[in-house]
Amino acid sequence: MVREGTNGYFVNPSTCFPGITDLLDHYRQHRDGLCCRLTEPCPRRWMPPLQLRDFEVNRQSLRLQQALGHGSFGEFSVILDSRD
Repeated sequence: MVREGTNGYFVNPSTCFPGITDLLDHYRQHRDGLCCRLTEPCPRRWMPPLQLRDFEVNRQSLRLQQALGHGSFGEFSVILDSRD
C-alpha cells in the first residue's frame, strides 16, 4: 500500500520518493521488499451503478406523524412508512 509522508511517497518508510511516478518507476525495475516487480496495473473492480428506482417510495404509503418546524426550504415533519 502506498502511503504519503512528509518526505514523499513510500511503500516502506526507509525508501521515499518525491512523486508517485518515481515510486512506480522504481518498483517496476526492482522488487525492493515487494513480493514481485510491478509489471501491469490491476484491473479496477467493476461496481454496478446505483439503481435510483430502489430509493423511490410510494407517497401513498407515507403517513405524516408529527410536524417538527419550518425553515427556508419548507416544512419538516416526522413521516412513517405504513408498509412497516
